[in-house]
Amino acid sequence: MEKIFRKSYMSQIVTSFEQDSLVVLTWPRQVGKTTLLLDSEKILKEKYRYKSVYIDMQQRVWTEWTSHKQFVDRLLVEHDRDITEPGLLLLDEIQHLPFPESLLKSLYDMPDRRCHVMVTWSRFWWQQLAWSTLVWRWQEIRVWSFSFEEFLVAKWKNISRLASMSYSLLAPYIQEYLIYGWYPAVVMAQSTTDKIAVFDQIVKRLLERDFLTYVWWWSFVNFTHMMWYATRSIWSIWKHQRMAQSANITTHEVKKYLAFLTDMFLLVPVAPFFSDKTKEYNAHMEYFMHDVGLISYFTDQWSLDEHKWKRIENFVVTHLAREEHVRDILYRRTKNQTEIDCIVKTYDGNIVPVEVKSWNKTLIPRAFRSFNAQYWPLLSGIVTSESVKMKQKMDWTDLFIQPYWNIGEKFKMKN
Repeated sequence: MEKIFRKSYMSQIVTSFEQDSLVVLTWPRQVGKTTLLLDSEKILKEKYRYKSVYIDMQQRVWTEWTSHKQFVDRLLVEHDRDITEPGLLLLDEIQHLPFPESLLKSLYDMPDRRCHVMVTWSRFWWQQLAWSTLVWRWQEIRVWSFSFEEFLVAKWKNISRLASMSYSLLAPYIQEYLIYGWYPAVVMAQSTTDKIAVFDQIVKRLLERDFLTYVWWWSFVNFTHMMWYATRSIWSIWKHQRMAQSANITTHEVKKYLAFLTDMFLLVPVAPFFSDKTKEYNAHMEYFMHDVGLISYFTDQWSLDEHKWKRIENFVVTHLAREEHVRDILYRRTKNQTEIDCIVKTYDGNIVPVEVKSWNKTLIPRAFRSFNAQYWPLLSGIVTSESVKMKQKMDWTDLFIQPYWNIGEKFKMKN
């Protein structure tokens, strides 16, 4: 299978190596970190003429590592790699070591190290074990599964700028993206049977490898019951007590499992918008799947049925969550049932309401006008469409009509 060259990440990696010689590729499992690691090796070897060594840290000989000296000695004996000399050391799945954070800290603090080091690390264990001790020592690059543009590159190998492409050309690819999702291995699988087989492996690795180390093994059955319920309740307001009753588990277990699924980047939590507590009530969380293909997998619905618009909303929320300028995503629902799908808070302090639509109408939602009057002045608001792209005024606020499949374009720059 031909590997996908992800230009945006390669640019980040090269820049990080120029600033620091220690880089960690992290975030969810199964998003292509190993492939990106190996592609980076080719680029860096060509650019800097590095001699490189790649090691899969799941091998037994490495999982028995006990000290920094033992690790350095083994590198020298088995791979002829002296880390006091210039070169490139690639350590894949480093969370399988007994004390990975200790090793990385010692490599950073080693005064005579001249070797560049890049590792992959599952975000779940990076957050649990290493983040607090290594955050200022290593350049962290967060790797996501394929964006829609990367999905098109995987299908076509060479595309023009996404914003300039016609909807009629993109429609069948959008449909596939909304059904099967954006895990790289699923995207590259050819048939539905192959894609389902890949999902089987992904779910097995995500749940059995990490979940069984997170809770006792006897909780696995209860957890799968909740997963079955959760994927059928996606996009709804989640009430812990109701979920516990439906899945026949305790409320404490529900909260624990939801925390795990959020940490594993399977679920995206969306909290209510609370700025005006006299008119808004303390509602429960909404949850969305980080990859919409998991909804198809757990519900066994491999088509765009009557829930297509909900899949589109899931698409919008999860793709906003990965934008670097987006600090938080909330929803708004008032006592009089006025709703706004997303309230996006950016790092520069702006609030951007986003209403998710899949049609091509250019009407301004009534909820926007009341929200704009209450929280004026807003710089901008967004209503998604199927294919229309335009700008209009709502009082003094810029209102953008933006195709949902390119929602991220409005957050590439500060809003």
